[in-house]
Amino acid sequence: MQAEFTQGDNTFYIRPMDPFKALELLGDLQKTFLPAVGAAFNKTEFSGEDKKNLTMASLLNKNIDFGNGLATLSSAINGTNLTSMLQRILNTDYIAVERNGKPAEKLDKAKLMEIYQGNLKGMFELAWQVLRVNYADFFQMLPVIPVTGSATDEEKA
Repeated sequence: MQAEFTQGDNTFYIRPMDPFKALELLGDLQKTFLPAVGAAFNKTEFSGEDKKNLTMASLLNKNIDFGNGLATLSSAINGTNLTSMLQRILNTDYIAVERNGKPAEKLDKAKLMEIYQGNLKGMFELAWQVLRVNYADFFQMLPVIPVTGSATDEEKA
């Protein structure tokens, strides 16, 4: 499944990675990020009713320790690790880019640097699209937490 992602004047064509390469990356991503999520929710308690009626609003209104989550993430990742992870996600063997109406070409390091010089947010957005292409089927296996309107006063309590 190839995906198309338009960002400004650039259209990216993303194809899935080799499955074993994607699996290796997934293992490293979960090793880096899941401990931080666990640390953030470490002191969060869910009653039986909470578990039955879990919504994004009720989840976000729990006592989440973002500081602990960030501290855990900060101890797991530094600039070198972050750069390495993004380079692996943005593997140029699986991404092509169409720029200024010219035919799509492989996204090489020079094009990547030119497009994202001073636009790190854009680079993270492209990385997110690559993750979606490679792991959409995996995330479909996870339980769905319905997103509803804002939390009621009862949910906030």
